[in-house]
Amino acid sequence: MSSSDPRRVAVRGAVLGPDALAAFGLAGTGSTGAAGAWQPRDLADAGAAPVATHAALEAFASFDAEPVAVATPWSGDVDAADDAFADALPDFLTVEDDEVAVGLSPELTLVRERAVRDELARDYEAQLAAMAARHEAELQEAYAAGHAAGQADGAAQAEQMLADAMSVLEAARAQLLAHEDRWLAHLQENVAVLAVGVARHVIGREIAGDDTLVRARVAAAVAEFPLHEPLTLRVHPDDLSLLKMAFELERGGDLREPRWIADDRVARGGCLVEGRERIVDGRVDTALERVYRQLSGQHA
Repeated sequence: MSSSDPRRVAVRGAVLGPDALAAFGLAGTGSTGAAGAWQPRDLADAGAAPVATHAALEAFASFDAEPVAVATPWSGDVDAADDAFADALPDFLTVEDDEVAVGLSPELTLVRERAVRDELARDYEAQLAAMAARHEAELQEAYAAGHAAGQADGAAQAEQMLADAMSVLEAARAQLLAHEDRWLAHLQENVAVLAVGVARHVIGREIAGDDTLVRARVAAAVAEFPLHEPLTLRVHPDDLSLLKMAFELERGGDLREPRWIADDRVARGGCLVEGRERIVDGRVDTALERVYRQLSGQHA
């Protein structure tokens, strides 16, 4: 059978063409008759590959096979050729599950091993790529979760820091206001003290220069009591004689005889009038104290 011959040998559905026969070392080991039958011929007549290197040629050279029908594209007798050729195969060429088991040449074995290795490498690379993709997806998911958690923690920390800062500012503001209040209070008190001091000085000077102020103040204090109520008047020793004389001259219809007491605890220009049920304090210091309390906001 030549390489251009369209005929093929069919064995249980597997077709062995000229190239396959050449690959198996069977090229040139048979001939076709007029009926299209293929038979192995004697190796000595073939003058081809050495017998020792091809087990298939050795088997076919020693095997006396019956002519086998050749299935061609136009014959359609594939099953008959399959059965006939399968029965004529030697033991080392077995047929299982529509495949012909043959001994491959080293070149074909190497090619097949390389193909298997390449397929395994591709599978391994695909598995690595899938694992890398899963790992990357897990990393991205973990990063996203961590980023979200980090943002939430950062926002919470920022809010806490802002709240702490606001608390510090509020405390500082409260301290400033308290200090301002104390300063204003002290200022108001100092102003009141200054005003009272000035008033005391002015009153003292006026009283020393005009005794009518003393008589007017004592008369105002005595007028707080009924006409017939006995009174006790405490005045400064320097004012005693002046006030007694003035009272005698200006009593009018007042028939009371008050008891006069010289008391140096009473400042000049003032008096302390005691009745049966109450005391009228006409002292200058008392009046100035009331003024001081009014100015300083200390209402008694």
